[in-house]
Amino acid sequence: MRDRFDLDEEISREEALELVKGLWNRIFSAAKSSPSLLIISFLLSLSLWIFVTDSENSRRVDGVPGLVSVSPVNVASDLAVVNVPSGVKIYAAATSDRWESLTAADFQASLDLSNYGEGEHLIDITPHINFGNKTSVRLVEVDPPQIVIILEPRITKTVVPGSRLTGSLASGFELGAIEFSSSQVSVSGPKSRIDLIDSVAVRLDVSDMQATSSRFLSFHAFDMNGSEIGGISISPPSTEVNVEITRNLSIRQVPVSISVSGIPKSGYRVTDVRTYPTVVEISGPQRFINEVNKLYTEDIDLEGEFENWSKRVALILPSGVTILGGDPNVKSFVTVAIDITPIIVTATLDLEVTLENLGEKLNVSEPPRVLVDVIGPIELVSDLSLQAVTATVDLFELTAGSHTVSVVVTLPDGLTAEKNSTVVIELVVAE
Repeated sequence: MRDRFDLDEEISREEALELVKGLWNRIFSAAKSSPSLLIISFLLSLSLWIFVTDSENSRRVDGVPGLVSVSPVNVASDLAVVNVPSGVKIYAAATSDRWESLTAADFQASLDLSNYGEGEHLIDITPHINFGNKTSVRLVEVDPPQIVIILEPRITKTVVPGSRLTGSLASGFELGAIEFSSSQVSVSGPKSRIDLIDSVAVRLDVSDMQATSSRFLSFHAFDMNGSEIGGISISPPSTEVNVEITRNLSIRQVPVSISVSGIPKSGYRVTDVRTYPTVVEISGPQRFINEVNKLYTEDIDLEGEFENWSKRVALILPSGVTILGGDPNVKSFVTVAIDITPIIVTATLDLEVTLENLGEKLNVSEPPRVLVDVIGPIELVSDLSLQAVTATVDLFELTAGSHTVSVVVTLPDGLTAEKNSTVVIELVVAE
């Protein structure tokens, strides 16, 4: 009694038992006339049973690592399989040392579709051992043992191939014509899958391509959503693709514009902004260059600044545009200088004039006062106290009468009087 799998010449425990039982029955019949033959036969049968049992018990039953591929065979030429399983699990018996080298590649499984027509069919899965010395391994089980296979009419049609692009060309290059050595391809497979085909194309990665080149690429079938369709055959499966790359660089001068955010410290303002250089040369494809009228710097934050500012600032380059002679993978910089100065205001002060060196027996007819225009930063002018300002006149050697005298105004540091002030003082003899 043999297993339905391919076991070669190895016998199992059950087969050994059947063999011993048959041998014993035949020997027992013959030994009725010879008792000595009966003893010898018993010993031989016992030895055979022990040998087979020990051999069987030394094996370990386990699942083969991974899934074993399944291949439909004997499919009618006008039919195609819709649902080929990805793989099955095979269990086998083998010695421990043999298990160390066993892989899924040592086995295969087939579906014999002889005499099956269009429709659904429950098919037995038949496992096989791929290597020559099959006595070291015994097939035990395949999971699942059967599978439902759908057969449909095989359809073949011819299509014109195309390309699906990935990546982007290096800056300054444009994609030209894409030519195939195969102007047409044939796709064949189940009708339901062939009907889904929207296009047959190669996947072409143009990343950083800078010269016309040729390469061999495989064809793939896609549905209208761009998903790849499997379970079909494409002939030829691949083609030589010639990709034309042309250089298309234009050069243009554009001004640099500074991007500024934030507000300087209270009482300060930006009075001048300069860049070095003020104009840069850019290069790139014509369609990109035409859209660039100026280049902006990265944002400069002036929040709370109160001193002149000068730094190197990176330029923001649009896609496909580089600074002429620059590295597209490295940022390009300009120097930006920003003048930040205090806000200057003018305030008019009504000051009492202090008299110095007034002569004896002289007096003024009326205490003099003077209006003084004070100029300075708004924060100093706003905080200015009249006690911090003095206005004095020197009356040395002046006699009674009317005199126009220069007023000396003393102000805190950072403030100045707009112009020299004078005052008319009427000196009279004191009574």
